[in-house]
Amino acid sequence: MTILQLISSAGMYGAETMLLSLSTALKRCGHRIIIAVFEDHRDPHVELAAGAEARGLEARRIACAGRWDTQAIAQIRDLIEEYHVHAIHTHGYKADLYAYAATRGRRTPLISTCHNWPDKRLQMRAYAALDRFILRRFVAVATPSRQVLRVLIASGVAPSKIKVIRNGVDVRRFAKAEPALRGELGRTGDVLVGCVARLVSGKGGHILLQAARRVLIKHPNVSFVFVGSGPARAEWEMLATSLGISDRVVFSGERRDMPEVYSSFDVLVLPSLDEAMPMCLLEGLSAARPIIATSVGEIPELIHDEQTGLLIEPGNVDALASALLRLLDNPAWAAEMGAQGQAMVQRNFSADAMARNYEDIYDAVLETVAPRIRPTGKPIAISIIVACRNESRHIRALLDSILAQKMGSLTWEAIIADGISTDGTADIIAEYTDRHPNIRVLSNPGRIVSTGLNAAIRSSRGLLILRMDAHTRYASDYCVRCVEASAATHAGNVGGPARTSATGTKARAIAAAYHSRFSTGGARFHDPNYQGWVDTVPYGCWRRETFDQIGMFDEELVRNQDDEFNLRLIRAGGRIWQDPSILSWYSPRAELSALFHQYFQYGFWKVAVIRKHKLPGSWRHLVPVVFVLLNILLPLTVLSFAVAGSVEGSVWSARLCFAFGASYVAGNLCASVLAARKAGWRTFPYLPAAFAAFHFSYGFGFLAGLLRFGLRPSGTLPSNSVFARITR
Repeated sequence: MTILQLISSAGMYGAETMLLSLSTALKRCGHRIIIAVFEDHRDPHVELAAGAEARGLEARRIACAGRWDTQAIAQIRDLIEEYHVHAIHTHGYKADLYAYAATRGRRTPLISTCHNWPDKRLQMRAYAALDRFILRRFVAVATPSRQVLRVLIASGVAPSKIKVIRNGVDVRRFAKAEPALRGELGRTGDVLVGCVARLVSGKGGHILLQAARRVLIKHPNVSFVFVGSGPARAEWEMLATSLGISDRVVFSGERRDMPEVYSSFDVLVLPSLDEAMPMCLLEGLSAARPIIATSVGEIPELIHDEQTGLLIEPGNVDALASALLRLLDNPAWAAEMGAQGQAMVQRNFSADAMARNYEDIYDAVLETVAPRIRPTGKPIAISIIVACRNESRHIRALLDSILAQKMGSLTWEAIIADGISTDGTADIIAEYTDRHPNIRVLSNPGRIVSTGLNAAIRSSRGLLILRMDAHTRYASDYCVRCVEASAATHAGNVGGPARTSATGTKARAIAAAYHSRFSTGGARFHDPNYQGWVDTVPYGCWRRETFDQIGMFDEELVRNQDDEFNLRLIRAGGRIWQDPSILSWYSPRAELSALFHQYFQYGFWKVAVIRKHKLPGSWRHLVPVVFVLLNILLPLTVLSFAVAGSVEGSVWSARLCFAFGASYVAGNLCASVLAARKAGWRTFPYLPAAFAAFHFSYGFGFLAGLLRFGLRPSGTLPSNSVFARITR
């Protein structure tokens, strides 16, 4: 859809920063975003438009002379017609008033984000009251602040129209920036305490300056840097001079290199007297800066005292000075809080999550208010979905494989759900999303496959949903073959057999064991030549209505979510088709320890699947646990007879134990010989251990699952536990 974002900007502050983050994320989701900025020739502020263009966004400047300009209204109407705008999203009272005037008598719906009304001058209070009156006519209003929510409701805006949406930030922009400002100021040896804000009295700069004088008595090497502009600058400069600290205070003005600015600070301070959800704190946390802020507005949601920063009462000079001294005296503690704050923002305040929430508003508005102008056009045939986390070694090959697909006339999109990767995966994905509009990325704060797949499915538009995996190569006709098989069979799910591609002797041995009936029990999806109905296939290609009928992937499952979904599909009357012409090659684990951990998790989570459905999908799933139990119980039986002094029982049970062990060793060796004949004799030394790893790991995992889900059937497991963490 096409959204016109309208704002009157006085510089690059919180609302502008939020708007850039939102627009960038919405563009990644496939929407067209036009950022329109009022430009008053008497005091032009083009920073936002320039910043938007630098990020590859479309920006338009609306000439506006004075407080009310009918020509500006006409320009907004022209933009609506020129870009076939589906909705206008406004930011601030001036944008609200002009958008309302421009759309009178038109069907273009209006959506507003109310950031706050911080200016307490009488004239600005009158504008704020008029704004809240006009917002009653908007179809939807968002705000990052519950305090603003209460004001809106008290002003007569219908509660059903209002939604609280947290601001979000692109953490990647701030996490790896260089501290450029420090060198530019020539204060490389100083400790820098920063304040990023519009310089108005409500931001509390005078409080910080008074606290600074007390801090400098103990730490004379500290410099205080104010970044931003505003009417209070002259007053604060005079105050710094009167306090005798002007040589330790810098007013840098507005900056466009904010990631480098935050990286230069040792501490970030926001001593505001009133706030909503300030973007500068989200950005500072993204840069892992320790923060001191006042406990006003939504700030306590961001700053958890002594965890992600320090909270103080507004207007309290003593408390601010004391908090600064605590951080300056304990730099290791301060750095630890900065790291915790950065992790918290990655989990809860991503730009992608914010964009999804606004997408929900846009969709609801266009569905109920203006259904005739809802985006139309040729439907997308295929949505490729991928859930990944920390796949920097594999993600580039996967994305190249997607781009190499021979789609013909098929329309497609690829949605990558990234589970808060920390190894550079997100940066690699960003390279592709910037160049290829068909590829977009979503944040997956759940960090597991099922939550990522569900997020991608909800965001998808394809008639077919096709899953891909980061550790698999795909034939260039993979997608086309899936489409053909789905059309020919009308199956609920289609896919190809499991094929492997391994490098190195040990990895080839693991791959050979993976395909053997001795490890898989004869599952048909391991047969590369089988065509027909099966109980599961790797990855999968589903008709969209399948998810409408039986639901999404089970987000309680870290593993086995695809098996559980396919089991649910079959039990609901659906069918799964395997076509050997659908070609892909999976890269199995290359080390036996990783293989053991992987199948231990498979066995563990299989219990959760069986517990949910009351019966196993196949009785072969129970064989490994029976095998492991016999390996435990038979030796215990021998020991029990020996302790009891029963010679006959000891001999009988020892023979049975030996026969069982010898049978397994013989079967293992026979299977190893057969597998080595196909994979190469160099794999033979590793094959017995590989088979044993498959059997014992799955069986022990199943036993652990019986204990876990039997004793504690509910509750979540930590993402770093042996049952949930990544096994590669």
